[in-house]
Amino acid sequence: MRLILNHAVARCLTSVTYTLMLDVSFLMIMCTLSAVLAVQPSKLLLISLDGFRHDYLDIAKSANVDISGFERIWRSGFRALRVENEFVTRTAPNHFSILTGLHSESHGIVDDVFFDPDSNDTFVFGDASLSTQSRWFNVFGEPIWVTNERHGYHSCVTSWPGSRTPVKGFLPSYFSPKRNSSILFRDSIDKALTCLKNEHMTLVLLYHHEPDTQGHITGPLSSEVMSVVNSLSGDIEYLLKRLRAVPSLRNSVNVILTSDHGMAAVNRENVIVLQDYLSDDMYTSPGKDIRVLWALWPKQNFTARDLLRSLKDKHPKLKSFLKTELPRRLFYTYNVRIAPVIAFAEPGWLISRSRLSSESTCKFSMSFGIIFV
Repeated sequence: MRLILNHAVARCLTSVTYTLMLDVSFLMIMCTLSAVLAVQPSKLLLISLDGFRHDYLDIAKSANVDISGFERIWRSGFRALRVENEFVTRTAPNHFSILTGLHSESHGIVDDVFFDPDSNDTFVFGDASLSTQSRWFNVFGEPIWVTNERHGYHSCVTSWPGSRTPVKGFLPSYFSPKRNSSILFRDSIDKALTCLKNEHMTLVLLYHHEPDTQGHITGPLSSEVMSVVNSLSGDIEYLLKRLRAVPSLRNSVNVILTSDHGMAAVNRENVIVLQDYLSDDMYTSPGKDIRVLWALWPKQNFTARDLLRSLKDKHPKLKSFLKTELPRRLFYTYNVRIAPVIAFAEPGWLISRSRLSSESTCKFSMSFGIIFV
């Protein structure tokens, strides 16, 4: 992901073209509308569509769903079918990797929820009081909006994770006060266009929560998700028309359209019960009680090796590692915020802290992404 993204961002900032990229599980689409820049520097609009799986467009196309907005983009340039997610495949770490070009172990946002032993505190991405504190983001790496502000230009950020707090002493020139899933994508596009009309605004970051939200409700391959894809395509068409209608933007805006992760369906029967192998007095792990990946911290009187011995080879769909023994290509070892033991389920499975009752009504049919080791 890092090499592809760095190349793409560098291209956008230095080229004389209008560029657009779309991802899911880091699927990316790029399109180029020829343009010659005059005196003004080019502008970059970076859009993330949360949970847009790498094959959604192909599935939509085969189902005769109108995706003409996306097609108009890639017909003018090129489309990368997929790139690798960060490990862990969740919203906060992937979005901060997009902004910094760094892996999670380097920029420090190692999950949506994680424990930091240095501060003896827990980061919770969904908790605005925590996720807007500089101490979580101001460790390593420099987001692209900070670099832009540092060079004297202005940045506009709408709902993008990790951009509502000072980093390296900088705040975006404009930022929305909080993530709000009730905001329509088209309204966010209008805000982005307003920002782009400002001659000093050279970078706009736009985050939208769909199709992730719908996917978690009805499943990634549902007709409802395809309806959302169709709606997003219409919004992209709207964006392109609006850009062409403004003379000052027509030939000066590069657009990258991307995503943070994909989504996979999980059969209700495919649940590994952690309590079958670890008692509650052995470990602590911040986060939801049902998830794909567990970051395990040993409690007093237990070691990481104790936890690993209790998990290793105990279930055919459960993988567990000391963080120091994770494959190096995952870049998920060298940070104190990464738990000593990492356990995760293979694709199509989830891990529950305890056994679910037959009356349980919790929804857990989707996962945040697929992890390959």
